[in-house]
Amino acid sequence: MKIEKVTMPKERAKKLWREYCKTLKTREKDYKKEIKEIKQCYYQLSKGRPIINILDIFKKFGLNENHQPILAFAPAKERFIVFRQSAWGANRGLASFTSEGWNYKTFLSLPDDTFPHLKRDRDCELRTSVPIIPPKFLPKTLRGCYLLWEVENWETLRPKRDPILLKKLSGNLYAVLATWNLTKIEAMIVSGRR
Repeated sequence: MKIEKVTMPKERAKKLWREYCKTLKTREKDYKKEIKEIKQCYYQLSKGRPIINILDIFKKFGLNENHQPILAFAPAKERFIVFRQSAWGANRGLASFTSEGWNYKTFLSLPDDTFPHLKRDRDCELRTSVPIIPPKFLPKTLRGCYLLWEVENWETLRPKRDPILLKKLSGNLYAVLATWNLTKIEAMIVSGRR
């Protein structure tokens, strides 16, 4: 999956990170939140990790021929993810990625203009399996880690073979920790979940 990434030479990012660390120490309130977020982005760039804007990616990839999202997004610890889109009431047109069940938790809400061609005359609920992270990319903790991947078929719960492991930085910005191709065995295990 080809996505647009922000990159920077490590040394330049490290210099900017230090600058923001120094600035953070001298600020009490004004811009403190933004300075922390920018500092975190430069830190990730100094480690050679590109930054992506998740909403831009969803807009770029859009929908498949069945008017379903091409991409899925989930916390790395989840086994399944549900894409929901409401056609009624105050939530009309709201699209989101959530956990399963009636008492679900929303992980990512997408603005109305993300999928302009999504059918808004009926509720939509699609479920798919979350890919497996291979041992060499598995972080010590999955807290704050997410997966982005292309869904081959929402009905068969089958992911395509190119997931991306992400770390949330700020708002819609995520650091790319790893990308890989699922092996045939990993893909079969994931698609066999129920």
